[in-house]
Amino acid sequence: MSRIFRQAALCCALAGSIASSTNAQSFVTAAQVNGTWEAKSGQFKIWALGHQILQVEFSGTFSYKSPAGPMANTGEGRGLASIEGDTAVFKPDGIADECRITLKFSHGKLLVTQNGTCGFGNRVTADGIYKRVSTHTNRNTISARAIKRLSLRRFEVRAHPRSMRMVDQP
Repeated sequence: MSRIFRQAALCCALAGSIASSTNAQSFVTAAQVNGTWEAKSGQFKIWALGHQILQVEFSGTFSYKSPAGPMANTGEGRGLASIEGDTAVFKPDGIADECRITLKFSHGKLLVTQNGTCGFGNRVTADGIYKRVSTHTNRNTISARAIKRLSLRRFEVRAHPRSMRMVDQP
């Protein structure tokens, strides 16, 4: 009887560990996302700013041949993305709400899926598998502390003939 009880307990423990390992979400560090990522038809530059916020820049091309010779359509987008675990969602600044770009960091690669029209140019898309070609992040970005401060305050911009300044709102 105790042998059956031990085997049942062992089965339950194994089932629990298998379920927890399949539900575990993987996380990435700033060192794993920072840098330049390239694919055949595009490039992402990504900087981790802290507080699950990434600064993202995309530039893409669609090359084709025409009677006049080789041609290319280009497109760009930049903005902030929120990241949870190993997946970030990016919507370029000034682009329609229907545009959504999902960035998944997996096994040293960046898997990108574009949903909706992002206005990058005719047949220019962010879709693809990107490889990191550089880890440099030597760029002036918004600091994590500034993001936290800005998210806690509301600002009003007041124009003055000689200057513009931001004034805290109560």
